[in-house]
Order: sequence, then C-alpha cells, then structure tokens
Amino acid sequence: MTRMETLRHDLRYAVRGLRKAPAFTLVALLTLALGIGVNSSIFSVVNAILFRPLPVARPNELVDIYGHESTSNAHETHSYPNYLTYRSQTTTLSDLIGYSNFFAHLSIEGSSDIVVGELVTDNYFTALGIRAALGRTFSADEMSAIGASAYAVVSDRFWKTKLAGASDVVGKTFKMNGTVYTVVGVAPPEFRGMFPAVTAQMWIPVTMAEKVEPLGNNRTYGRSTGDTRFERRGQAWMWLKGRMKPGVTSAQVRAEFDGLVRRLGEEFPETMKKERVSVVPTRDVRINPDFDSTIAPAGLFLVAAVGLVLVVACANLANLMLARAAGRRREIAVRVALGAERSRLVRQLLTESVLLALLGGTLALPLAAGVARIITRVQPPLPIDLGLAVSPDWRVLVFTLLVAVVTGVVFGLIPALRASRPDLVPALKDGSASVKRRRFELRDTLVVVQIAV
Repeated sequence: MTRMETLRHDLRYAVRGLRKAPAFTLVALLTLALGIGVNSSIFSVVNAILFRPLPVARPNELVDIYGHESTSNAHETHSYPNYLTYRSQTTTLSDLIGYSNFFAHLSIEGSSDIVVGELVTDNYFTALGIRAALGRTFSADEMSAIGASAYAVVSDRFWKTKLAGASDVVGKTFKMNGTVYTVVGVAPPEFRGMFPAVTAQMWIPVTMAEKVEPLGNNRTYGRSTGDTRFERRGQAWMWLKGRMKPGVTSAQVRAEFDGLVRRLGEEFPETMKKERVSVVPTRDVRINPDFDSTIAPAGLFLVAAVGLVLVVACANLANLMLARAAGRRREIAVRVALGAERSRLVRQLLTESVLLALLGGTLALPLAAGVARIITRVQPPLPIDLGLAVSPDWRVLVFTLLVAVVTGVVFGLIPALRASRPDLVPALKDGSASVKRRRFELRDTLVVVQIAV
C-alpha cells in the first residue's frame, strides 16, 4: 500500500470515527473554533500593524529616508527646503515624496469634529502607484501656491461616514480650521495612509501646513532663517519616502544622500553642518525604527499570551479524547491482538485529531475575522481613527493552518499513545480498575494544567 493510499485509508477511518460520535465531534469543533479563532483574531491585528506591507505598487522598491543630528541615532524628519533639494538632485530615486500627519477642526453642515489626515507632496499618490477610486489625485499646479491650495482627497471611510457616500462627492466642499477645501477625489478603500495604526481621514497639499497643525516629529537644528516652515532649512517636520530606480540598492541611496548632506553642510554650515541621514528599506520598517524594536516583541508577546486560551482548549480536548479512547479500548485491543502495529494505530488516531483540528480551524476563520473587526472598532478618546485593515490575508491563513495542525498533534498525541498500548486481557474483557485508575490520573494531570494556565 502506497503512502497516499495509506493516508486516504486513515482519513476515511477518521471521518467514520467522527461521524459515529456526533456529540463529541460538535463539542470538539466548538472548542477548537473558539481557541483557534481567538488566536487568529489577535494575530490579524498584529499582522495589520507589524507584517502587512503598504498597499502600494511594488513596495519592495521603497526606502524611508530619515534625518538626524550627528550626535543622535534617531530616525527623524526633514525640512521642506531639504526635501526640495533632495528631490531635485537625487539620481538613485525615481521619485521622492514628503508627508506629515496633521489634525484640524472640521465643520460640515453645522457638525464639529477633530480630524486627522496627512499633508502630502504633489507626487505622493503617483509615486506610490495609487489611483483614486472616485475623481482624481493632486496635480502639481494645485500645490504651487503656499497656503492657497485648498484641495483634498478624502479616505473611503471619511467619504462614507462624513459625506454619506455621495456619488457626486467630487467638487463638494467642507471647512477646516476656517479654510474651505474642495474634494477632488476619494482614495481606494485599501489605502489608509502611511501609518498602519492610524487611518488618515484625508490628504491635503503639504503647502497647507500653515493652515493646520502638523503632528509627530517636529525638530529644529542649527541656525536657520526664514519667515515660514517652507523657508527654514533647520525646521524639520516632513517624513520622506523614495522609490528606487531599477537595479539600485538601499546602500547606493544611502551613499548618495550622505553626499548630498555633505554638500549642504558646506553650503549652509550654520544649519546643516551636523545634519545626517539614514536610509532604511520600507519593508523593514513597521512604524519607526526607534520604536519597532519594542513594538514587534510586544505584539508577538500578545499573541503568545492569548495562546494560553488555546492551551486550555488543548487540555479540554485531550480530556475528551481520553474519555473517548476509553470507549474504544476493546476495538483497539482486538486490532492489536490481530497484529496491528502500534505506529499505525498512533498514526490513525493522530490523523483523526489533526482532521478535527483542521475542521475547527476552518470554522475559526470567520470567527477570527469578526472578533478582529470588533477589536479594531474600539475607539480611544482621541481624534485618531484606528481603522486597521484586519481582513485575513495569506499570513493569517498560514498562521491559522499551522496553529490547527500543531493543536491537533498536541491534544491528540498523548491520548493516541495511551490508547495504542492497551492491556490486552483486561481490555478484551472490557473492564479493569487499574486501567481506569491510570486513565483518571492522566486526566487529573490535564485538569491541573488547565487550572495552572
């Protein structure tokens, strides 16, 4: 008999065994769905923050470019004049964008809200390969006038909740911090901005920075002149992200920007002498390199902590499997007496456990998606729209599959090993106090493990 035929035979045996015990199968599936579902839902949230790449075209081509002083290793922002210099002189990047979060007071038809969005450069959407779901994105002309480029691309979520999902939204206006903005487009639903834990409600031209309040990393360095943040080279407030040209590496980008900064240090020594840059591939950045070393372990620890729920589920199921094995002692003893190998018996019993776990994992997926959506709807008392994209992707599916297989092995292995080595004479007689005593000792141990967890 080939391995494939053996596997098919074991699967038929497992299905037949589960069908003969519908009450056990139902309880086991519900237990597994709950244990695996809770774990998958938490992983969905962690995945949305830590592992899912930006929903943009060719994300592996992107690099984050940070500024910092020579006395610091921080990953910080850049000034607007520096951005213009880098963008005009770079040869390793096909495009360089700048952006910053902002908050402002929104007024629509008498309503009053605080909104969070992003100030972006004119090439922001085109460089990222993002097309508007409705209308269009920005043009260079719309960003040519400092303080007078009152246009907005709104998020899908903002369009549906604040503008009633109107099909004629393009051309509509709203007031923000006393300035009237015109909607030129709606972003696609999957795009929520540059920060995975915060959904941008809209995008406005970076030239409107004096009309709103830029958030995040604002720093000053050296001696800088100018009346506004658009003129002061030593006032940093913009994050930069570039798209590498074909064949270019992040090391080449870093070398080029080191040279650009050195030249600016010679040209503007009072401001740029101590300025430095760091270049990090975007795929290696979660939120910011300064925080990622803390955020990633915290997220994985959260997954591990919730995994204790699954440990309890495994102990429950191991108890159920032991109880079920007690009713099959005679059947297994007869097979052993007829010459069945122990390894084959263990494999068949484990196949049943893993099949049960896979079915439980299948039921867990919709449960996980629902729980994850509930978690992300929890809104802190802040003007920050979390709005995480927690819909299952291949990472969540692989995680759920692995958890289901490991769970099936964990809760099925000890009962399978115990059931595959019966005391033949007492088992064939279908009764033995010593067998029952050993079985209950193991079940007591599993109960102690559950209580300890």
